[in-house]
Formats: sequence, structure tokens, C-alpha cells
Amino acid sequence: MEVLFHDEEGDYIHATILKKDIVKYREILQEGKLFEIKNFMAATNYYVYKITQHEFMIKFNYKTQVKEIHSIGFPLKMFRLKSFISLEDPADVNDKELIDVIGRLIEIYNPMDKIIGGKATRLIDFQIEDNAENTLTCTLWNGHVSSLMPYYNSDSKEPLIVVIQCCRAKVVSGEVRITSSYDATKLWFNEDFEEFLEFKSKLKFENTLMRSLSTDTLHSHSTGISDFKNASVIVTNCYDLKKIQEDGEYYVAAEILGLDCEDGWYYVSCMSPDCNKKLKEDGGSLICTKCHKPYTQGTVRYKVVVIALDKSGDVPLLLWDREVAELVGIPASILYQKYKEVDVEVPPELDAIVGMKMLFKIGFKQALKRGNNYPFNVLRLVKEEQLLKTYSDRFVEHQEQDLMSRMIEEETNTNANSEVRISN
Repeated sequence: MEVLFHDEEGDYIHATILKKDIVKYREILQEGKLFEIKNFMAATNYYVYKITQHEFMIKFNYKTQVKEIHSIGFPLKMFRLKSFISLEDPADVNDKELIDVIGRLIEIYNPMDKIIGGKATRLIDFQIEDNAENTLTCTLWNGHVSSLMPYYNSDSKEPLIVVIQCCRAKVVSGEVRITSSYDATKLWFNEDFEEFLEFKSKLKFENTLMRSLSTDTLHSHSTGISDFKNASVIVTNCYDLKKIQEDGEYYVAAEILGLDCEDGWYYVSCMSPDCNKKLKEDGGSLICTKCHKPYTQGTVRYKVVVIALDKSGDVPLLLWDREVAELVGIPASILYQKYKEVDVEVPPELDAIVGMKMLFKIGFKQALKRGNNYPFNVLRLVKEEQLLKTYSDRFVEHQEQDLMSRMIEEETNTNANSEVRISN
């Protein structure tokens, strides 16, 4: 059991209680109450994710005594609020420190289920705003999602003020975001604590109401549902995609049937910022094919060809680093290090994406097409639940998929045998 205390001067310290002693203190310790504590130990603050930056922490033991007291004038500081301005610069962010932030909830995005690190994970994105109209993007994970769901699609006209307690600030693609931290994080809504009352007193009258958005999560930079409804995007099927001759962007609703890693599952890229081009070996050095700089090593990135299947047939698609990392939840560099000394052709972690259904955004250029079975380049993935339901009639049912898989396998074997006869 972890506890956060502050003294009369407003200095905070972290206290930890061993599992066997939790029953003794669970009913006594309550948030917002004042206690006298004696006979404890002071130990070095050794936690990786620190609730405070104090050098020491309190450790309860078998001699520790706790007594609730009352003292007029003792300050009640429920939260250690970080301003949005202090989180603007990514260089100043310590992602190992647990902090508190307060803001008015202005947007909630549709919750999502994803596979991250090979495990099923649930997340929800939302945005909060301070009284200077600065915004922060926030993400709650797994068990914390349910605490926000009562407010999703709520018709309340009152401003929803939230404190995210013991959260973390992380830098994602150069942007500072707030994220929940395991079971430490707690959300407080429209409470009567001093911090809420002060924030509410400074709210601007013209503030807009909170919005619940049925688009994809912010993690995926989604295309809105309205774009599909008003036909501003082209949704085709696997069969017709193979016949496309006109350059453009197309969407396909399909399921990942399997991986085609004949040419491997990764490549080594340039280490220059904003350059993901492949490095080629030349005279003992690695040379970037774009900026032509020599390197002794590069960055391992995903490059995975998958076979996508819908009711019309199958099509090869090429997924790049960002999309595969989002689906698998593990950077390519980590899988490379894990298996580089092992005789594994394809890391088993990549199998987690087989069976996933989604909309694939395809970027097609006729000039780059190389043969009838050349993989189509995937620009984005869309897994928004409402869109998947809209195009659910295009997905292959399990019985149909088994039959389709056998047909594809037979076709592949037939083509392989034909090639052997011709070469002989």
C-alpha cells in the first residue's frame, strides 16, 4: 500500500506499507484526514517511478503507530498540481515522476482495444484545457478507462473539471502527453476541494461544452466517420484493388490472414532525423540511399508484408514501422535484439496481428507497381469500432475463411508447381 503525506509546510513524502500490514492501516488512513505517525523508518527513495522527488521515504513497520488528530489551521493540500506551461517543453519532462494535473475536460474520444506487447489492452484518449486555453492530450489505460466512460456522450451542460492524480507526462512524437500509470493513478471529477473551487472560479463564461467524438483514437490520427459517410474517401475491396490503374488513396476493409516474410520482417534505416530510408552496405560502411551519409550502425524498423483477406479475395499489403509497432506494441529494435542470436525467421510476437480486422489506407502509384502480386503500400490503419461495424459485411466469416485459406494455399502450390515444370 502506497501513501502520500504532506506536512504543515506543504512538503510531500511517500510512505509504503508492507502487504502483511495493510489490514492494520486500511481502515485508519483516509484521504484528506490528518494523522500523527511515529515509530517508522526513513529509507532512501529507491522507486523508479517516484511519487515525490524527496530523497527519502517513510517505511511502516511492526512498531509504527498512526492516530487521527485534529488541528485548526493545518493546510489541506490534496494535490500537487503541475501547470500546463511547465509541461510545454519536452526537454523538461521527467517521465519517471508521478504528477497531478487539473483541467476542464473538452473532448473524449472513442475507447479502443489494441494488442500491445502481445497483450490485449484497452485505452481511451481525451483532452483537457486550463484557464488560459492551453490543452493537454491524455490517455487512460485498461482499468482506468471505466472511470471516464460515464462522461462519454454525456449531455451535461456543466463544465467537467478533472484532476488526474499520480499520472505521468510522456513525450510522444515530440508532444507532451499525460498518461495513467498502472494502478497509482486516480481521477477526481468536480470535487469540493480547494483546488477545484479555485479552478472553477477562473473559468471563462464563453467556454465551449465538452465533446464526445466517435472518431478513432488520437493515437491513430484518424479519418473522421463523416469522411466515409460523405464519400470523400474511396472504399474498395481486395479484388478490385488489384485492378486499380489510377494513382490515389483507397481504403480496404479486410482481415490479416497471415504474414509473408519471404524478404524478412525488418530493415536497417538511416539515423538522421526525419529520414527513414534504408542503409546499404558499401565498402564496410552503411550508406543512406537518400542523404548518402555513411554510418557504422542504423535503426532497425519494421517492414512487414501481410496477406489481407475479404470476401472478394486476398491482396498483399506492405506495413511499415509505425503501423506494425502500433499493432504489436513492441519496437522493431527490441525484437531484433531479442532474436538476433537465435535461429528464428519471424518473431512469434508478430503473430499477434494475424486475425486483426481493420480498414487499410492504401497509397497507390502506378509508376511504382512491380508485377501483379507486388504489395500495396499501407499509409494508415483505422480500427474505429463504428466503421468496422459499417463494413462488417465485407469480412470473411470463419467457415468461409477456412475455405478461402485452402483455396489460396492450393493456388499457391499450383503456381509453384507450374514454375518448377517450366524451369525443368
